[in-house]
Amino acid sequence: MANSTRGRPYGSVGRRRSAVPARAPLPTTQDRAAWLLRVNRLYGREPRWAKGDSFARSFHGGSWPAQVSVSSISRWETGVTRVGHSAVRRYEQLLGLPPGQLTATIDILHRYAAPSAGAVPLLARAPGDLGAAERRVDTLLDRALDDAPVTGADWDELTVLLVLHPQLRLRSRDWTALAERLLTESLVSDGLAWQQRHEALNRVLGHPSGQVAAVSACIAWAADAHNQVFLEPVCLLDSSAHPDAASGVLAQLARPTNDSAFLGALLACVRKVRLQHFDRPQSAVLARLVKQVAYDADGRQAEERALAAVVSRMLDGAPPSLPARTRTGAGERYGSDIAARVTASALSAVSREIPRFTDPLLPLLIREMLLHPVFDMRLYAAMMVAATPYRAPVAAAMSYELSRLAVARDVTLAGRLLEALRIVGGTAERPLVQRLALAPTLPEAVVRAATSALAHMGGVSPRSFWENALALAPAAGGASRPAGGRAASAAVYGLGISGETDLLRRVSGDLRIPSKTRAAASWWLRLPSRVRAGGAAKRA
Repeated sequence: MANSTRGRPYGSVGRRRSAVPARAPLPTTQDRAAWLLRVNRLYGREPRWAKGDSFARSFHGGSWPAQVSVSSISRWETGVTRVGHSAVRRYEQLLGLPPGQLTATIDILHRYAAPSAGAVPLLARAPGDLGAAERRVDTLLDRALDDAPVTGADWDELTVLLVLHPQLRLRSRDWTALAERLLTESLVSDGLAWQQRHEALNRVLGHPSGQVAAVSACIAWAADAHNQVFLEPVCLLDSSAHPDAASGVLAQLARPTNDSAFLGALLACVRKVRLQHFDRPQSAVLARLVKQVAYDADGRQAEERALAAVVSRMLDGAPPSLPARTRTGAGERYGSDIAARVTASALSAVSREIPRFTDPLLPLLIREMLLHPVFDMRLYAAMMVAATPYRAPVAAAMSYELSRLAVARDVTLAGRLLEALRIVGGTAERPLVQRLALAPTLPEAVVRAATSALAHMGGVSPRSFWENALALAPAAGGASRPAGGRAASAAVYGLGISGETDLLRRVSGDLRIPSKTRAAASWWLRLPSRVRAGGAAKRA
């Protein structure tokens, strides 16, 4: 998921409590992981698993070698006991979920909420035998350093073995090659393929022997103006405590390669300030820079000003917050009202009634998806919902709300709904989003958000749609349509993520298209085939 980013801390890791209180403003990561397990079991495709005793009796097998009690299931699903990797994998196996759907999501949640930077995944794995680990690392490393495809599961396994067995040593040039390939694949991948690579790269960023190579790869990528993805490589620096990472983020704030790299640096600061990665002189520089942005009403976008204000408050000791009621557009329209309607619609559409179960977390997640000031938090909330049976009803409800919205007036809220549909949306939602992407009179921000969303949503757009989206670009040397310009770049990005190689070739060779758009298409075509093959994984 090439434009993806991270978000606000979810709270202290490992805090024990019996359940998520109904009025809890900020559930912990452990609470969120517990919720993922519970709602997938209760509302999954197999009705008999809704009974805890039936589920517990069948738990033995697959990745789980022992019997398990109903009380153990209950403790995992209420956050009393932290669940481990093998148990989550067993949930995936019993529930018929794609391998990694729950484990990768929980890995990412734990990673961002961790109280300090590090390499070891907090969704605990057993180290296993050192000799077997060494042989497996040799096999996977050979693939990563050659032209062989490497899957997301391969990257996950390789980096887990490297961090759980620190005595396994790589040459510095191998760390460099590994980090550069993993970064590139992460930036051009999607869905579960992206989640697994994103977490794998974070492990390398925290590895004592691999961190310099990974930090250098991110900094060099962001500094090269010929690249086409900038936000994520700068954001990735938020997970590294290495001094070069802090310097790289500040450099992109002071002298950004472009607006996308600048926004990535602001997003990285949310976590780096929390983890105290900046020394005192750097914190002083950062405070000055973000205050300038927060009050620059003419020179910066609203998203950038809002993020700068969040970072400024954090430097003063206040955490970023989710307002109780947030106004998001013109007139009397409130995003919180839409969030409440989406929640009610999703809850009424789930497949079965569960006695004595009231979902305490879904309303908060939907509010975070639409209202949180940090894009990172909105993204992770959407990923959590997408990993549950709520995905389809939430997408349908959000699509309905978007169809009723006065999009030209409520640009911010339209963008938030499109961001969410980028993760939870599917084939049923694509026609509406395609219409917005081609609307000739809508603000460019809405058209760009719709076009970018289509690159990641489930389903496939016809070639005719992409041809029409590219037609929004100005002719070379000519005037742009109202929604042209950067919307055409978003269309090229969508072609790259969707693997539309023929159209990319046509764009790169069409002299009637502006040189910047042609250069973007050529960049995607120059990516090694092994990288694109490894990163490609559209969500069904």
